[in-house]
Order: sequence, then structure tokens, then C-alpha cells
Amino acid sequence: MIQVQKSGADLSRRVRLYRLANLSFREYLDFTNKGVFKTYTIDEILKNHIFIAKEISSSIKPIVHFKSYLDAGTYPFVLDSKSGYTHLLLGVINQILEVDMPYVTNINYNQIDKIKKLIYLLSTSAPLKPNISKLALAIDVSRPTLIEYIYYLELGSLINSVNQKARGYRVISKPDKLYMYNTNLMKAISNNIDKGTQRETFFVNQIKSSFYNIDRLLDDNLLLSGSGDFLVNNQYTFEIGGKNKSYEQIKDIENSFVIADDIEVGFGNKIPLWLFGFLY
Repeated sequence: MIQVQKSGADLSRRVRLYRLANLSFREYLDFTNKGVFKTYTIDEILKNHIFIAKEISSSIKPIVHFKSYLDAGTYPFVLDSKSGYTHLLLGVINQILEVDMPYVTNINYNQIDKIKKLIYLLSTSAPLKPNISKLALAIDVSRPTLIEYIYYLELGSLINSVNQKARGYRVISKPDKLYMYNTNLMKAISNNIDKGTQRETFFVNQIKSSFYNIDRLLDDNLLLSGSGDFLVNNQYTFEIGGKNKSYEQIKDIENSFVIADDIEVGFGNKIPLWLFGFLY
């Protein structure tokens, strides 16, 4: 994947690159024979989430399946062996870090353990707002080297970065928040998962994945919000939390929504988190 991305400029005149995301929650349900459901756009979910959630909930118990998906459901080899899923996923992580990255980049093999420390930190921390200098010191690399690592880890679909809504030079500065690419990677690396990080990681993964093959010069479909947690399409503000999450932080923001975990059907501007797994 990293090699294809690096060659993208040369290939662009001859082929159209298509980025295949990990399984959405909807695709997981289909693959595991839990049910076949249609996709919905963000606008459709925001306008009709109560009807959509009730319709899906009449066929399955979404919260039960959602918890399984968050732990082991984003890759098709869940069909081969659920008991061996973590072992297979750790093999994929090690393949990317120990074979693929050294082969297609200028990263030395002896730096891989330092990258693993970074991955572990992302898997076990609250959503990481990286202080690049301190983080570089923690894993014993230079600041430019760390930024290079982050770049390649994102190309290899091991992490996701999200930037603050900003203008001018800040558009090209360091990422403002780092997440693991999906919740399964977090679970495979450690059982010590921050619940809030898991929720945000799922949301970031599904939103970013739904925009993968829409051509944009800059990836600004998902940004950090100054008031809530995230801003989507420069239009909708989202605050992510548990079932008791209130509107207090975003009550004065137009087009704002609370995305709540552990609820089957929402109400008003409170929408179930699992429903954002039906975007693709």
C-alpha cells in the first residue's frame, strides 16, 4: 500500500487508484450473515436516524454485534477463525512494520521497535494530541524522523491523523490528533483500551473511509472542532460520548449532534454511534 501511494503521481495518468477501506459495521454484518442492509449518507442518517435505527433494530440487536465488531470485525479473515483473529492481526501489523516499511522506505530495521512503542502508546492512551518534540524524546528519535514515521504509518493504514480546522500555515503543520486506524488494531495490541478513544477511533475510521475515493486536494472532510469533537464537511459538529452524554458543550452550535454509544435508537439530535457504521 505504501509503495502504491508513493508511486501514485506516476500511475495517475495510466490508472485510477481505488483505496479499499476495512470492513464497515454494515459490511461486517453482511459478511457474518447477521443481515443485509443498505448504506446511508451522512445527511440521511442525520435527518432520519430514528427511523433507520428502528428499522435495523427490528432485524438484529445492533449493540451486541457492534461490541463484537469493535473487537474483531474490521478484516475479512474474521470469517476464517474468530479465536485466531488477534494472532492473524498481530501478524499483519508485524508484516507492515518489520517487512513492508523497511523495504519501501528509508526506515532502518533497527528503528522498528521505536515505531512499535509509538503504536502501543496510541493504542492505550486517551486520544493523543501529540507534542511532537516530547513524543520524539519518549521513543528516542528526532522530531523530523517522528513526523516521517507518522506519515508512513498513516499510508500503511495503521494510524489516522485528524487536524484542527485552521487556515494558513497550520494546514501543513503536524497532525493535531492521532488515532489507531481502527478499534481492532487497538484490541490486538492491548486489552487496556480507553473507552473514549475507542469510540472516537471508530467514528474517525468510518467517516474517513466513507470519503476515501472522493477526489480532494486536501483531506478536510473530517476536522477537529473547536466546540465539539469533530467537524464533518465543514458543516456538521459532532460530540462523541456514552449514552448519558449531554448537549451542554454544543448546545449553541448550529447543525450539532451528540453521537452516543450504548443506545439502540436515538432521539432529537442524539444519534447512536453504531449507525455511523452504515456509511459504506
